[in-house]
Amino acid sequence: MTTTIKSTELDFQTIKTNLKNFLEASDEFNDYDFEGSALNNLLDVLAYNTHYNALTANFALNESFLVTAQLRPSVVSLAESLGYVPDSKKSAEASITFSINLAGVTGLDSQYILEPGELVLRGTRDRIDYTFTNRIALKAVASNGIYDFYPASAPDDPILVYEGEDRSQDFIVGSARDVVYVIPDEEIDISTAIVRVYEDLGSSTIDGGTEFSLYTNLLDASSISAKSKLYVLRESPNSFYELTFGNGTSLGVAPDPGNVVQVNYLRTAGSGANGIPTLKLAREIRLGSYEVNPENVSISVTSKSSGGGDKEGIESIRSNAPFQYAAQNRMVTANDYSTLILKKYSNFISDIQSWGGEDDPNPDYGTVFTSIVWSTGISATTISSTRQGILDLADQFSIASFNLTFVDPVETYIGVQVFFQFNPSLTGLTESSVRSSVDESVDDYFTANTGKFEQVFRLSNMLTDVDATDAAVLSSRAN
Repeated sequence: MTTTIKSTELDFQTIKTNLKNFLEASDEFNDYDFEGSALNNLLDVLAYNTHYNALTANFALNESFLVTAQLRPSVVSLAESLGYVPDSKKSAEASITFSINLAGVTGLDSQYILEPGELVLRGTRDRIDYTFTNRIALKAVASNGIYDFYPASAPDDPILVYEGEDRSQDFIVGSARDVVYVIPDEEIDISTAIVRVYEDLGSSTIDGGTEFSLYTNLLDASSISAKSKLYVLRESPNSFYELTFGNGTSLGVAPDPGNVVQVNYLRTAGSGANGIPTLKLAREIRLGSYEVNPENVSISVTSKSSGGGDKEGIESIRSNAPFQYAAQNRMVTANDYSTLILKKYSNFISDIQSWGGEDDPNPDYGTVFTSIVWSTGISATTISSTRQGILDLADQFSIASFNLTFVDPVETYIGVQVFFQFNPSLTGLTESSVRSSVDESVDDYFTANTGKFEQVFRLSNMLTDVDATDAAVLSSRAN
């Protein structure tokens, strides 16, 4: 005899049946006709109420845990509680050389500086124009009337230009503390943001203001003091990005009431701008009061655009956040190396595998090996500079004196011959159309299941996809 209500069932009809069985088991309703009585309506109300409450509780519990959450705001919030800030869209970057030939022109200074955003270039891919610009100051000193520009802060580094539309957002600081400034743009690349604080509205057009630096999880926390000028940019529940400052103790100083906070950033197209080989001047250049003739400008792309990426997806956040938390911003285990490298350079890396020297076929104690599958279209110059950045990262966060060694992945190529039986009476498609669909199924299988570490090619699974291509495909085999 039923003595309890099974409250774990979420289906409306099941809930109603359980309620009815419970009431029928009691003496008061032993011979009651539930289907033809007013009590049937009451059971509907109770079942609906239980059904809604059960669903609400189920959804709420699911959204409370990283492994089960389905809504992006929930996943982002849970990841941030682990100290993980999901990646925004990433601007594609290109390496260039840039010079201006002004031989014979008089009245010029011996050197000039182009501030961030003053060099604007345009590139085209698939008939779509993309804008590139500099994010750091460029400097040039005249030599026989030729100005060869280089990064003012790092003369030996190449000039990098980043894809995106230059945007600015101003905020007036009020008297309230712990204010959050929302940037209403989902396409922002937060790594390109330049945040300056001015005394007031008038000074924002006169002086350069005070520049604040972005705080990241990879920053050495021991260097933060009450006088540090830092800010945090993170994704808010509405998919925009919010800007916060310190309060005098955590993350350093905060702007004073009446100050103006200016956020300059790039609104990027993400991965769409990758692979552009040539760039041309898109806006005139002025050196002081002199307007440069575009014919005197020489721009050469030494490394085509790469590294552009879309906003980090839910599954990527769900996978990476626990490893980032486990790493605790230090490199101890092989997984720590992979996690921190992937966190900083994910827009250049398709997959990564790291292992200790004791696990290598030729043991080399005191060494950590890492092998990287680079994203499609990454140039040799970009790979070289990224590897150097990874070595610098290891020097900063490795707590033991391990050597980091790069190992190129070994690529194995698989060629297949697919044969299938075809019954034209089972489809309205021609044989050539079905053959094309089968080829597409094979391509899709290889795209989804190969090309990264720890992926396995299974012939039987591929043939299963081929058989499912169309009802006219009766069977298949492959060599």
